[in-house]
Amino acid sequence: MKNKYLILIAALLFFGVAPADTQADFTFSKTLRRGYSGEEVRQLQELLKTMPNIYPERLVTGYFGPLTQQAVRRFQTKHNIISSGDENTTGYGQVGPKTRKKLNEFLTSAPEPSSLNLPEPQNNAPQTVITTRKINPAFCPDNIYDEAEQKDPTLCPEDDPINNPKSIVAEIALQASSSPPMSATTSQQVSSTTTQALTTTQSYPPVPSSEEIFGMENFDPSLYGDPHPKTKKPPPPCCDNPYWHKIYSAVSADGITWQKDRTLIKDRASVPSAIYRDDGTIVLYYVDGEYGTMDCAVSNDGKNFSPGNCAIYGFTDQGAADPEVTKLDNGFYRMYYFAANFGRQEGEHRIMSALSKDGINWLQEKGTRYQQAGVVDPAVIKIGNEWKLYAWYYTSSGGKIVVAKSPDGLNFSKETELNLAGGVPEVVRLDSGDYALYICGLSMWVYTSGDGLNWTNGKLAIAEEKKIVCDPAPVKTPSAWMMYYKVMDVVPY
Repeated sequence: MKNKYLILIAALLFFGVAPADTQADFTFSKTLRRGYSGEEVRQLQELLKTMPNIYPERLVTGYFGPLTQQAVRRFQTKHNIISSGDENTTGYGQVGPKTRKKLNEFLTSAPEPSSLNLPEPQNNAPQTVITTRKINPAFCPDNIYDEAEQKDPTLCPEDDPINNPKSIVAEIALQASSSPPMSATTSQQVSSTTTQALTTTQSYPPVPSSEEIFGMENFDPSLYGDPHPKTKKPPPPCCDNPYWHKIYSAVSADGITWQKDRTLIKDRASVPSAIYRDDGTIVLYYVDGEYGTMDCAVSNDGKNFSPGNCAIYGFTDQGAADPEVTKLDNGFYRMYYFAANFGRQEGEHRIMSALSKDGINWLQEKGTRYQQAGVVDPAVIKIGNEWKLYAWYYTSSGGKIVVAKSPDGLNFSKETELNLAGGVPEVVRLDSGDYALYICGLSMWVYTSGDGLNWTNGKLAIAEEKKIVCDPAPVKTPSAWMMYYKVMDVVPY
């Protein structure tokens, strides 16, 4: 009899129906965000589905997907918790401390499931509650995953999962319909089946073109793919690896003469890039030495940084290294980076790019921006009506700086090479109208130019005794120039 009761409970959970006292002693205690799954997510969906204006879909899957995120945002807005931003900057769409507190208040006053106006089953077969949202028939006349939705998923966000085989809800429905009779299924088998359905790889619509993205009123990169992987790696041998590097900062009035402020910005990090956003914050991008890929941090004062949790969605490579971020004329940000599949030695390397509206959530753009054997460390700037890409490439005898040009910032072709000793370039436009090129060997040097091709007046910018100073990342703020740079110990030979 006890086993039959366990089977019944498992069946109810699998088909999205909770026993009447499931939430009686439950409280939300974890931070929940898109991509999470488990019992606490299921409890969240159970509570939200009692609020028709908040969660009209009423799906209980145990997976925190876009529908659950939209419901959480409605809940946060209705209860004056937060109504703008995103989960990384303001917590909008994420269940954090304030949202948890409000949800827990509802648990004590939530109606019992028996009092909810749920549809009654029409037969004795196991029921899976799947609802659809009204869609715009002008764009989605057949309620299927059609061309219009592939271009903009917000046009018809909730296709009937039975007609849309790419929906995770459809996967669950299919799994349920193909399961053996409940009387012959153990609770362990039900749990396994549920897990298998919820962990099915999600299908995404095709990545839109850059021009299509620029035309979107609400651009959400997470709609188009998984974020780039971040897997912790074992410590490598010292010392030429981001794991052993540190990022420091310096300040300048003119971008030429620099004063080190001795502030350690980030340990176990390398190859920084930085932007100053309209809200007065600085976002620092870098290669995280513990994970071997790009991440970021955000600061209000340029010295104290908190994790930014940057993500490149729709990512197709093993890692993103050497980030370079520039702001476009239309307000978007574009990140250029080395697609780190084969290491940094000689070999065919690719510079890729991604777009972002907030500087935190990115979508990898289609195609390759520039490709050449051994090329790494891109720096990109618009000079006149033309985009210039400066990068360093490895050779068996050392390395050189290559300059490539592009009319649109997407398709670059090699223009020339610079006859300068050093690598890892960065270029900015100074207040004077000239351009500054920062490169490094053992120390950092700065050169100036009027056209971005002919560089003169080399000057030592930053140096450290018995250490290598490299990877310059200058950024202009309203009060001064800031420089973020890498420091590494000289390897004793």
